[in-house]
Amino acid sequence: KAENALHESRSILKAIINALPDLKFRISKTGLFLDYYESEYENEVPFYPPSEFIGKTLPDVLPSYVAELGMSKIFEAIDTKQVRSFEYFIPYTDELAYYEGRVSPVSEDEAIVTIRNISDRKKVQLALQEKLRELDEKNRQLTQYIESNFQLENFAYIASHDLREPVRTMHS
Repeated sequence: KAENALHESRSILKAIINALPDLKFRISKTGLFLDYYESEYENEVPFYPPSEFIGKTLPDVLPSYVAELGMSKIFEAIDTKQVRSFEYFIPYTDELAYYEGRVSPVSEDEAIVTIRNISDRKKVQLALQEKLRELDEKNRQLTQYIESNFQLENFAYIASHDLREPVRTMHS
């Protein structure tokens, strides 16, 4: 029974890992890549195939600003025993590639780090921010036009009122 339960548990964990499209690494508290968990639906990594990360440290394979951020999140996750996430970008060919990392502590010395490519989501967010900026600018222009139109209406009312008085005087 215990062997069947263990086999079933492993099968469930393997199915869960395989279903996630993220890159999954087991990393030590010192930043050493210990293991890589394969999945059928891999995200692309611009530098190395994930299997080549094993035995290297974060500073060996990532830019220093990403390695420092990753290490701080690994320490934070292990110390607090809670999942920590972070986003970073890496220049790749002629544009930036954006990634989201999630760190889940395993023990006092290790964590599982999942990496997801969020470049498409970031592009959409940036395009949305640009559209919001454009709408804000159009809204400011419209507000100015409305204010100007209101001032013109007031002027026209005052002018017509002022012009009516001489006509009334002449009429009377």
